[in-house]
Amino acid sequence: SLKSGSRNWICNRLTRMNSNADLSTVDHRQPRMKSLLAVWFELLRVPNWLSVPGDPLAGFLLASGGQPLAELRLGGLAVAVVVALLLYGTGMIWNDVADFSEDVAERPERPLPSGRISRLTAFYAGLLLVLGALGVAAFAGLKVLAVAAVLAVLVAFYDFGRCPASRLRRYISFINMGLCRGASLLLGAAAVDGPSWSAGVWVPAAILAVYVAAVTAIAFGEARRPRLEVAVGRLLRFLIVIQAVFCIFAGYLVTGGGLLALWLAVSILAD
Repeated sequence: SLKSGSRNWICNRLTRMNSNADLSTVDHRQPRMKSLLAVWFELLRVPNWLSVPGDPLAGFLLASGGQPLAELRLGGLAVAVVVALLLYGTGMIWNDVADFSEDVAERPERPLPSGRISRLTAFYAGLLLVLGALGVAAFAGLKVLAVAAVLAVLVAFYDFGRCPASRLRRYISFINMGLCRGASLLLGAAAVDGPSWSAGVWVPAAILAVYVAAVTAIAFGEARRPRLEVAVGRLLRFLIVIQAVFCIFAGYLVTGGGLLALWLAVSILAD
């Protein structure tokens, strides 16, 4: 009949409208969210984060004096690792904020010069990570908070500190980056109850700082020499081997072996 035909037409029409609405939700909103996350992952250079937890881990074990893991305050270690990661993320974000003009010319595909993320948004995101890092560090005690504050200052100075002479600025930035990673190791040592600042901690921190400063110097100008990027990536991954050696030196063979396995897996995947 006419009425039943009209009713069927209306039902089909409504069903089609609902299906179109569902398709629009699936096709546009979810990909947009995934795209946004991908942009932030690119800005943060997330694959580089694999070498970060080993710094506070090595510092924590070096300062522990070979005690069994079951007797250590592992909650403090977890806090130190989280703080190191948050401040590393800050450094990644603020580095792009500070080098915006240079990236426009040499790396226009990066999230900030391409306009996918604004400089102001990136700056506030980095600031939020700093505040979060200091807030988390406070849970592990004054020593961890003090080292975290020093590391935050070093990160900010590396990204925004400017010297009149460009050559002097480069040398200071190389040293500063090394100090950042050395302080990251000390962050883990500060999470240990009791004395944390023996030569067994300071010497490895200094070795780590010198190595990272040297790699930073080698990496200078890699945007103009693409082949150098591969070598620098391998040198940065080798940090995990250095951290493993520190853990083994501290008497934690299993932990050191785990880091070596991580380095091997990451190296195979990267190459």
